[in-house]
Amino acid sequence: MILTPSGLDEGRLSTVLGTVMSRGVDYADLYFQLSREESWSLEDGIVKEGSHSIEQGGGGPRHQRREDRIAYTDEVLLPALLEASDAAPRDCTQRRQQ
Repeated sequence: MILTPSGLDEGRLSTVLGTVMSRGVDYADLYFQLSREESWSLEDGIVKEGSHSIEQGGGGPRHQRREDRIAYTDEVLLPALLEASDAAPRDCTQRRQQ
């Protein structure tokens, strides 16, 4: 429901995890979320107000040498996931070098 419309499959998710693991991460996960909300306000049986929202995103926690990081993006697209997955491990590496 969330991966297929975004063109994501097992191979592409493996690419994202491969990017994370290539940075020396000990372990990592991927998660995805999709939430839809709709509300209507009626007055005397007539719709007076309505709202609709969709929240989606993805990312994952990873652990690297006693440091945990979480990467997140609100775009469930391969380029956004790769960017987010690349950032958190790099942050861990830069922090250790300081």
